[in-house]
Formats: sequence, C-alpha cells, structure tokens
Amino acid sequence: MPTPEPADARRVAAPPAGPLPDTPPERPGMTRQTRAPLTRLPTTASLWSVEEYTSRIRRGEMLIDPPYQRGPAWSDQQRIDLMRSWLQGVPVPAVVLNERMGPAWRRADPRMHVNYAVVDGRQRLETALAWQAGQLAIPASWLPADWIRTTDDTDDGPYLRVTGLHNPRRVGRLMDLPCVRAQVSTVAAEAALYLLVNGAGTPQSTVDLARATAITAG
Repeated sequence: MPTPEPADARRVAAPPAGPLPDTPPERPGMTRQTRAPLTRLPTTASLWSVEEYTSRIRRGEMLIDPPYQRGPAWSDQQRIDLMRSWLQGVPVPAVVLNERMGPAWRRADPRMHVNYAVVDGRQRLETALAWQAGQLAIPASWLPADWIRTTDDTDDGPYLRVTGLHNPRRVGRLMDLPCVRAQVSTVAAEAALYLLVNGAGTPQSTVDLARATAITAG
C-alpha cells in the first residue's frame, strides 16, 4: 500500500502523465525536434527525512539501482563532504524519484512491491545508507563532545561513526533531503528523465575547484 504523502507535499499542476518527448543524442544528422509539443511533467515536491528514503530502500519498496543508473561513484571524501553539508544545513539537491504506482506499473508488478525508482540521487542515498550502517566516519570535532560516546583514532585525529553516538537520532534529524516525485509510466521514460537531469551543465574543472579552495583557505 502506498505510504501517505508528508504533510508539506506541494503538488505542481500539470497535464496528464505521459512519456517524455524524445531527447535525441547530439550526433551529426540528428535533430532536437519532437514529434509533438512538449508537455509539463507531473511532479510532487516535498521534504523527506533521510530515514524516509532509507527505510523504503531496505524494505525493497524503493529501487536505488534501475538499469539506466550508474553504479557507486563517490569517494569517501565526497561522502564526508555531504555529511558536513547536512550537519551545517547547507542546501542539498533534491532526490528525483519516479512513482511506480500507476496502472502500467501495476501490470508489470501486480504485487506493487516497488513503489519508487531513484532517477537521480543514488550517491546521496548510498552515503546515508553507509552512515546508518556504521560504514562511514566523520571528524569527531564536528559534533558537541557530549554527543559522543566512542571514536576511532586516525592520522587526521579522532573520527566518529554512528555507533559512537549516545543518541544517533540527533544526527539523523539533521539529515533531510528534498524530494521530487515524477509520474512516468515506463523505464524508457525514466531513463529520458535521467538524461535531462544529469546531462545539463558543465562539470566543475580541477582549476575551478582549486580556485574556490584557495579562497576558502584565505
């Protein structure tokens, strides 16, 4: 049975759901023209706690690795940086899900075991799962001393895992992730959405990041 939406859910008005228009690859001889005018994608935006995602993943209700997704790609440093963002309240990009609860999905999965597929945000969610499983450690200096029960000694000083907290829920309550839920009816349409979400923009270069790092250091 689908879980009721959080109270802060915000529905975005849109035409009826349907496949995303073709998004042709940028190759010579290909066109960006579509067979029909573009339509708005029905979405719902809300704020979920990390536990709302990870509990669904553990129960098998949320598919974190659909076939168009890349595999685990983040380094420990990237995961630790995300934990710092959560602890400091730095805005973290939304996870994009697709709701697999419509008639087409029911025909493919009559028992409706999978309710959501992760279109974008796998690395963020895997970071949360690693923290909750005690597989990720952060600098102990990031948290108040009276929150900490035990630490691990490292070359960078004491580090802390979730198992070393007196009350792990204190950190868990700081780990919110915005959620945008789409409603498309095929895996191909999910893959097209994945390409649109991940294909825009230009990755930061080493020079770009080094410049910001130098400014941070003063």
